[in-house]
Amino acid sequence: MASTSTDANTDKMNEIEKAQTNLLDLPPEISQAIIHELVAIVRPGKPLKMRLTCRAFARDILHEYCFYFPWTYDKLRRYEGFAEHNMSSILYNKTKHLAGAHPDLPNKIIAMADWISHEQGWITNKERDYCVQLLCNMIARTHSSSETTAMLYGDRNRKDFAYYVWTSEWFDAAQAPLNASDKLAAAAMMGNASLVKPLMSDFRRMDRHQVFGDGLHIAATTENLNFAQAVSDCLDSLKGEDSPNYEHLISHMIHGGQNIGEQEGAWDDAAVAAMQHCKSTAMIKLLVDMCSKHSLLVFKK
Repeated sequence: MASTSTDANTDKMNEIEKAQTNLLDLPPEISQAIIHELVAIVRPGKPLKMRLTCRAFARDILHEYCFYFPWTYDKLRRYEGFAEHNMSSILYNKTKHLAGAHPDLPNKIIAMADWISHEQGWITNKERDYCVQLLCNMIARTHSSSETTAMLYGDRNRKDFAYYVWTSEWFDAAQAPLNASDKLAAAAMMGNASLVKPLMSDFRRMDRHQVFGDGLHIAATTENLNFAQAVSDCLDSLKGEDSPNYEHLISHMIHGGQNIGEQEGAWDDAAVAAMQHCKSTAMIKLLVDMCSKHSLLVFKK
């Protein structure tokens, strides 16, 4: 009797196993729909841990969280490790599908991609999309995940002081229209030195927070000597012309666009900071010469 009972249990288990379906054996659209529901109904921590199951699972879950998941400022700060490693993907997907994000930063990325595409003579959607990806990568590299989270998901109606002071500056940066400083950073990313002179000649105001980073930093870290040389030549030319834009540029390079009165013990010089990330001897020499000629070596006690 015992043997008969064991055989019956074994047969039943075999039937259950046959009835079960491996999720990854399902058609992709069905497995993705299941993962979509999973992400929607449970806290983010559990599916994020399930990414370790296999590469296919990781890919689909990551896509859900970067594309569809309705993040909030507090949730994304809580999972800051995930945000830090995936911010470029989150940004890129927000340009396609907001899913609760503020439109300011995605719209600014799209506007910049349109400008670059026009300047580079790119006309296909594939080229423009490639440009959007590069811009998202650049923002993720030049900003902390907290700063980018504030621009994407900060609550503009939340008035508690510490939160508001921190996020309001990034709201302003994301909302500000494209200016010459933004475009110079994008031109450095593309390595287009021909745009340096018209852009530097058009500096009218310096934003305290640069969404796309600093053009000279980008040129130095990518060791684009031609671009950095164009910046140096333009500074020489504007200084010789006694152009008011020369003072704007020097103030920007020394003080990061801030008023001098706001600096306390700050070494905030774009050229000096760029040298810290540069391995090219020729680039370092150029930056040192630039600092010397334009009195950029400033340290306020």
